[in-house]
Amino acid sequence: MKSRIATALFSIASVMGFSDEAQINQPSSNLPIDLKIAEKPATKKSFGYVRMTVADPDLNTIQTLPGLGLGYRYGLNHAALDVSANYTREARSVDGENYSFNVPVSYLRYVNNDAAPQSFYYGAGLGWAGSQKKGVYENNLNASATAGYEMYRTQNIHSFVQMDVSHAALNLSTTSVTLQKAFKPLAQVSFGLGF
Repeated sequence: MKSRIATALFSIASVMGFSDEAQINQPSSNLPIDLKIAEKPATKKSFGYVRMTVADPDLNTIQTLPGLGLGYRYGLNHAALDVSANYTREARSVDGENYSFNVPVSYLRYVNNDAAPQSFYYGAGLGWAGSQKKGVYENNLNASATAGYEMYRTQNIHSFVQMDVSHAALNLSTTSVTLQKAFKPLAQVSFGLGF
């Protein structure tokens, strides 16, 4: 079931992320040359987005979990500040409900300039994360690294593919579980649609 959900998410990502919505308007032959040259549209720097995520909560085992997130990317000069909230949940089991969430704040640096219609980006950030597994609730401060590719930056609807790897930096729980045992590295691959 998890592999079907992951396949469906990546199928949607490949169809939506790589489809071209731009239309080419040919200039009239009777217009002067200087009127035929159109200015390139400005890149929409800031946008809100929804993203679908496939996460692996424990890099030592292969277990993918579907997730959903909402966020806002505030554009700066050749960079962006990204704030989002993400939720991932496993199927219910006899041990109870298992889920995890994270609220990262990341600084992203674009490789291409602001006028480019697409660009690779990378960044780092901190965030608050929590999980409930086998009836034990834990939360912490996470450090994360991000790499991604943003497409259609000059269009009304953006899209991006992103990978995040995070690990607990500070345990905020009141339980006596050590940081090493409580949290393992978390890897997420996500596809987002910006508006």
